[in-house]
Amino acid sequence: MVLEFKYPGGVEQFKLSIPNHSYLEDEHLASARFLKISEIDQFLEFVRKQGLHYDKEENYSNDFAVMSWIGPWWPADWLQTQVFKCSLKDE
Repeated sequence: MVLEFKYPGGVEQFKLSIPNHSYLEDEHLASARFLKISEIDQFLEFVRKQGLHYDKEENYSNDFAVMSWIGPWWPADWLQTQVFKCSLKDE
């Protein structure tokens, strides 16, 4: 998981950084959920400052994906999506 290698303090610190405590994980993926786009934008900027890749101009990341009810915000060739479920490809 990228968080183990790139996020200061790893997964445990990432969990503590989520303001609404919505963290979930499986053996490969972690998630934080937000209801408002403004909350997502604030969190994207926060994790960028923590060292995760996020290009605001291109609205893209090599380290994570953002999903909404209409689908992914950008292509992630490592992620397989089904209606309300995400998993790593080739899992």
